[in-house]
This record gives sequence, structure tokens and C-alpha cells, in this order.
Amino acid sequence: MSETSHDDDLTARLERISTRIAQLPCPEPEPPSPELELIRRLLEVPEEPEPHWGPPLSEAELVECEQRLGVSLPEDYRAFLTRVTRGGNWPFCLVWEPGEGDSEFGGGLRPDLPFPYTDSDPLVIAESNRQEYEERLSSGAVNHGFVPLSTDGCGMSYILVVTAADPSAIGTVWAHDLPDDLGIRPLHDPDTGRPAVSVPDTRALASVAEALGVPYFQRTGGSDDVPTGDFTRQDVNAVLTDGREKKNRVRYLTWPLGIAASALAIWELVALIRAERALRRLTALGEGVR
Repeated sequence: MSETSHDDDLTARLERISTRIAQLPCPEPEPPSPELELIRRLLEVPEEPEPHWGPPLSEAELVECEQRLGVSLPEDYRAFLTRVTRGGNWPFCLVWEPGEGDSEFGGGLRPDLPFPYTDSDPLVIAESNRQEYEERLSSGAVNHGFVPLSTDGCGMSYILVVTAADPSAIGTVWAHDLPDDLGIRPLHDPDTGRPAVSVPDTRALASVAEALGVPYFQRTGGSDDVPTGDFTRQDVNAVLTDGREKKNRVRYLTWPLGIAASALAIWELVALIRAERALRRLTALGEGVR
């Protein structure tokens, strides 16, 4: 791809990202119950920050970040930071600013040192290599060569490789999930082997919409997208009164299983009573013999 084509493609992708961020719905947070508020105060849990997206970084701010980290960030990521947003948080998602997120990884991030894993040799666990996994995990290099990108919570994060012995690894995105023993793995499309791209199964989604009796809209993030209100504004009363809620309903017959389970329980109880009586008779006979 020529430099001009890459710039045009990058611009188009950044515009789509900006559009999607602007269209993200922001649900009103529900006030916590008195019990939850009491627990939060007792445990000194900080309040959740308000959902927001920070303004883009200036070139000077970005250079300062790179100097502090001791690395040069990939051009595509630099463009995202200076043209879209420096980061932010949304319900169930957090996008870190460059240099943030260190505590999520136990501290001690060293993006300036080489990333120790490769596409053909990621950090993964299997029953056959549990000891090897633990050794690699405790080697001290597990926090080298990357900057945190985002997190879904519960230790599931995404990282960007910025320093590596293999130049082709720089700029790749990896899934980082050590709390669940899922290791550190490159994000790849299993069908093509290329860097993973989120592609919805439109056929399955359209089938679900048809089963529910509602229209299906596929959003692309472009200027020709239908307004958000077209697919969030549904007449609930109509759905509940025109029979659609009964479409494809499955009724499971469970009472015969309940009868069978009850019969087995009664049989077990009777057997237990008989065994207990037999044990008493044997005990009485033994005492009579003595």
C-alpha cells in the first residue's frame, strides 16, 4: 500500500471511530441502593467516574508522553491520540491515556524493553506446559515492551506492542488476561490469520430480529447510517399485544422428570429405613449373644 493510500485509509478509519464514539449511548447511572452505598463506604471503594472521552493530545503532549515512556509510539496510534481522543471511560470499557494503566498490570511496566513474545510463541497455558508457563510468567519480562490500551474489567485488557526484537510485532494488539490464566495472546482472525477485525454475523442477527418480530439495522459508522432512534425506539406495548412475544416460544415438559425424581427419592428413603431397622436387629442379636 502506498503512503497516500495508507493515509487515506487511516483517515477513513479515524473518522469512523470518531463517529461511533459520538453515537455511543450513555445510560443514566442508577442510584446505588442504601446497602450498596454502605458497603462502598465501609470498603472505601471510590465512586465510578462519569463517562467521558478526553480531548485529543497536542503534539507537544504526545512527545512528552513518548519521552516519559522512553519509546516512539506507532504512527497509527499517534494519529488516534492526536486526532480522536487521548482516552476515556464508558460503561464496561476504559481506554487508557498513554502511560496510564500501570497498576492494572501489577506495576513496573517497561515499554522500552523488548516484548518477550512472538506471534508463533505467545504466553499461553496448557496442561502439558503448566510449569513452563509459570516460569515464563515469573521471569520478570512479562511487563516488557507494551503500553496498555484498554480494559473490559476483571483483568481482561488489551495492549499495544511498542518495542520488540521482531519489527513486525511492533504495532500489533494483544489480549492480556493473566488473572484468568488465559495468558498474553495476539489478536488474529482465525480464518485469515490477519490481525483480528470485529465482523458481526449479520445473518444470525437478522434471524434473531426476525424471530423477535422487529426490524434489523446494520450500522457501519458511516454517514449513511440510519439514526440511532430508528432502532432504539420500539413500541413495547405493540410487541406485547400483537402475539410476537409468543413467536418461536418453546415450552419444556418437566413435570414427568419431577415425578420420576420424587419416586426415586421415596425409594431411597424406604431403603434407608429398612437398612436402619436391619442394623438395629443385628445390634440386638449381638448384644443377646454376649
